[in-house]
Amino acid sequence: MRIALIHALKHSITPIEDAFARLWPTARLANLLDDSLSADLARDGALTPAMTKRFLTLARYAKAGGADGVLFTCSHSDHALRRVPATLRRCRC
Repeated sequence: MRIALIHALKHSITPIEDAFARLWPTARLANLLDDSLSADLARDGALTPAMTKRFLTLARYAKAGGADGVLFTCSHSDHALRRVPATLRRCRC
């Protein structure tokens, strides 16, 4: 199974990969990084519609690349992430 890991911070990648190696070693991982998301959130002070669109775009990209599942490793994106599952079900990526 291919799992796309979407990161907003570079330093998130290694601990997540280590956890998968221990807990689900057969998963095939694909890392996507947009390290400007955290900086943009800090600058804007809140999740903007443009940022929500970026999260959805990343999820669609992951799905189009063959991901069976998508895991966002950042915690500040709750509002945007609530929209991702429904969007991907409709997606004809």
